[in-house]
Amino acid sequence: SLPLGDTTTLLNLTPVFLAFLTPHFLGERSGPRVFVALFVSLFGVVLLLRPAILFGGLASGPDVWLTASIATLASFFAAFAMMMLRKIGRTETPEAVAVHFSLVAAATHLVVSIPTFALPSPKDALYMILAGVCAGVAQICMTRAYALERAARVSAVGYVAVATSAVLGAIALHEWPTKTALAGMGLVVAGGLVIALDPSKTPIQKAPPGAARAHR
Repeated sequence: SLPLGDTTTLLNLTPVFLAFLTPHFLGERSGPRVFVALFVSLFGVVLLLRPAILFGGLASGPDVWLTASIATLASFFAAFAMMMLRKIGRTETPEAVAVHFSLVAAATHLVVSIPTFALPSPKDALYMILAGVCAGVAQICMTRAYALERAARVSAVGYVAVATSAVLGAIALHEWPTKTALAGMGLVVAGGLVIALDPSKTPIQKAPPGAARAHR
């Protein structure tokens, strides 16, 4: 009941929640530079996706507000998941976190899918396998990033994925962005660059137990 642009925008509130939560739960205070870049990127996402809730055309009703509430709640809980990654990334390897994440997710979704279980076609199965491999690599990279850098800073850089998706959509699906969307992508990239070039340093975390032995 909610347009895709609205849902994606609400799901991209995770960095905003992290910026306000990490000082209380992780003791990591983000400077004004990160906050400015975060809101610049978020505004770029809004221009890129043009959510109907802001630009008009959104149908009213309990279903719409329920869906919007669920998307916002998902973004809120995702912020806590990222803070947990930040914590366990100091003592666990990214590979161990990714394996446990995948096993728990697979078991949970297997149970949830039982009522409507159906075998995919060979083509769909191939796409699902490729998506799983990409997601696994992304999980390892994300876990490592949260172990090395402040959570708010890492999550804000993730806004670049929105602009990247738009570029890939134009190349692969011929979904060419409008001038407003191009302006939004520019703001997203600008916000990411501001954070990436932030001169403030993050304390180096201790290596996970056994990491040195594994390396040898």
